[in-house]
Amino acid sequence: MTEKDDSDRLKKIEWFRNLSDEEIGKFAEVSQKRNYPAHTHLFYEGDPLDRIFFLLSGKVRIYRIGEDGREQMVNLMEEGDLFPHIGFFKRGNYPANAETTEEAEAMVLFIADFEEVLLRHPSITIRLFRELSDRLMDLHQRLEEKLLHDTQEQIYLLLLRMAKNYGDPLPDGRRKIRNRFTHKELASMIGTSRETMNRSLNQLKQEGLLSYSQDGRMIIDMERLIHIL
Repeated sequence: MTEKDDSDRLKKIEWFRNLSDEEIGKFAEVSQKRNYPAHTHLFYEGDPLDRIFFLLSGKVRIYRIGEDGREQMVNLMEEGDLFPHIGFFKRGNYPANAETTEEAEAMVLFIADFEEVLLRHPSITIRLFRELSDRLMDLHQRLEEKLLHDTQEQIYLLLLRMAKNYGDPLPDGRRKIRNRFTHKELASMIGTSRETMNRSLNQLKQEGLLSYSQDGRMIIDMERLIHIL
C-alpha cells in the first residue's frame, strides 16, 4: 500500500478530519504501519512507554493482572482509537497490557514525534483532551459503581455501558453488541468470578432482558434493564 493510501485511510479517522492533505501526509511520514496477527501483545505493563498506536482495523484489549493473579480487562480499542492515553510530555511506563483479539492493523508513532504533532496542530490536541476527559469520566463512573452498587447491579451497569459504547441499535430498540465477549472477560471487567457472571447472565436471559444472535453476540434490552436498576 502506498503512502497516499495510508493518508487516505488516516483521513477517515476522526482525529485527522480537520487536517489538510499536506499535514496528514507529514504525519504518515513519521508513522509506521504495522500488521499484527490475533493474540499478539503490542506492549506489556511496565515496558518503557515510547510509542502510541492509532488502530486502523481490528480490536485490541487493554488489561491488567492483579496482585492475586486475576486478569482485569480495562478497555477494548476499536478502529479509529488511539492508545495509550497517557505518557505525553512525560516519560514513564505502559500502565497495562495490550493484546490484539483478532488480526489488526495500526499506525505506530514514537511519543516524541506525536508530541511534535500535538504542538503543531491544536485540533488534534483538543481532540486528545476530550478523549482524556471521557476516559477520566468513565473511570470515575466505574469507581462509583464499585463503591455504591452490589455485584448484581454492577453487572447490569456493565451491560448498559457496553450497549452504549459497543451496541448497534436494532429496529425493536434493543442493542446488539458488535464484539464477542466470553463470560470470563465480562467478569474481569468488574472484578467478579466467572461463575457469578454466568448466573447473572442466565437469569437475565430467562427474564428476556438478554439474548444472543446466531453469531454469538449479545443483544441487550437497555430500556427494560434501566427500569430494574
